[in-house]
Amino acid sequence: MKKISVLLLLLWSLGGRAQSSVIPVSYVDSLNEIATSDSLYYFQKIKFAQRALDAARDIDYDRGEFSALQNLGIAHLNLNKYDSALENFFAARKLGEETNNRGFEAYALYYIGNVYNKLNNSEKALENFNLSLDIYTELEDPFWQAVNYNGIGSVYGTAGEGEKALQAFKKCVEIFEENGFAKQASIPIANIGEYYFENEKYELAERYADRALKLAKEFDDKKEIIGAVFLQAQLKEKSKEYENAEQLYLQALALAEEHQYNRDIVFTKKALSDFYEKAGNYKKANILLNEAVTLNDSILTGDLTNEIVKIQASYADEKRDRELAESRAKIATLELESSTQNFLIALAVGALLLLGMTFLYFYSRIKTRRALTEERFKAEAKERELLQQEVESKQRDLTNFALDISRKNDFSEELYEGLKKIAQSAKSETAKAKARELLLSTANHLKINDDIKEFQENVDVVNQDFFNRLTERFPDLTANDRQLCGLIRLNLSTKDIASVRNISPKSVEMGRYRLRKKLNLEQGEDIAVFMQGV
Repeated sequence: MKKISVLLLLLWSLGGRAQSSVIPVSYVDSLNEIATSDSLYYFQKIKFAQRALDAARDIDYDRGEFSALQNLGIAHLNLNKYDSALENFFAARKLGEETNNRGFEAYALYYIGNVYNKLNNSEKALENFNLSLDIYTELEDPFWQAVNYNGIGSVYGTAGEGEKALQAFKKCVEIFEENGFAKQASIPIANIGEYYFENEKYELAERYADRALKLAKEFDDKKEIIGAVFLQAQLKEKSKEYENAEQLYLQALALAEEHQYNRDIVFTKKALSDFYEKAGNYKKANILLNEAVTLNDSILTGDLTNEIVKIQASYADEKRDRELAESRAKIATLELESSTQNFLIALAVGALLLLGMTFLYFYSRIKTRRALTEERFKAEAKERELLQQEVESKQRDLTNFALDISRKNDFSEELYEGLKKIAQSAKSETAKAKARELLLSTANHLKINDDIKEFQENVDVVNQDFFNRLTERFPDLTANDRQLCGLIRLNLSTKDIASVRNISPKSVEMGRYRLRKKLNLEQGEDIAVFMQGV
């Protein structure tokens, strides 16, 4: 009897180990993938990343544990919970040290540097960026060496040390270009150009604009060629070389029309309209502006049609709750059955042959565990589906809100232009004075729109998950860059974005051009379509 009891204890112990080892590596990887899903809010990402972390530690899966720690850190970072972010990034770095995985350690150090940079702790940020740089140098990884130099340049730029920032950006460009990452070099090249432009060193800014054009021609990137020529035109206009500026604007327009890049045609015609208006050629200015508005309206109509096609019917709330409750109840039932089976199998072992009962025991355990895992996946998939539908609904509401703001501003602009014509053509001084008074009132209205503030706040909430993924892929984007990405993702036209941000369409187009370079978009790739897939 004593021998049977010992045998039962041994088999029960083996069964417990089988239970933990049945968790597959793919399950941990799936949880980590869910934790990066754009259909989840940050606190939900944290929940799935924590599950992945617990499961990875149960089966001693180092890569899964590291990914979970990084996902937790990034989620907390985007929630501005810097203490929690650092805690997880430090744990990821420690794991890299314990497993002697230098790649883990360097990757974690880079993100630690990013956190300190956001905290404006330039000393700590530089320390961690440099440590990461040293390891990637040791690993002979030029790509991440360059990325760290770009981070170092960002720190110096924030700290007001422009010359040091410039040197770091130049080093970044040098490494990218020497190691075959010419396209990636466009980001630090743009940073250098912006540095010179902001410091009113227009000749140097133009030099880097020329480099951007050369790079675009080298890769035969028509969109980038147009953008580079457009930038050169703006620089020429800034330096009062009006004849050259006009020729460059016309060259950019010709290229855009040749390749039928409608959005480039719109913003180039608007820029030319502004240029001719400043030069006093109102006839050309009006013709180009009307052409740009007409084309932009047709683009907007197409965008709205595509948006409507994408909308799917949602389930009723009651049906959603019932299906989720049924899935969770089934999981609970399977878990109860699993416990009962364990107990019955343990009692039966003493009466049956050792090998036969061992086979049945493990077979039953694995089968039940597999069923539990499948049901968990189903429940989690249902939750993701519901969350995605909620995000789509909010995005649809925001798009309608933005269009309403744009329509209001369009009406105000039409009224303003009509009053302007009346003021110019009125013969009576009294009529002219009254028209000017109405013009002043309308102009003030064009600068004030209470709906815009509410809209921008809602964009930040709805795009919270999108901003998280965007920051993870492109950590060097500024807050203004991310806000512009969010508005583009809503399929808003340049005109509508200018309305809700209370800036000129020309400023929006310049922002889009710089954003394309930072995102390294391929030739012919639509930035709005790219945002939908991020």
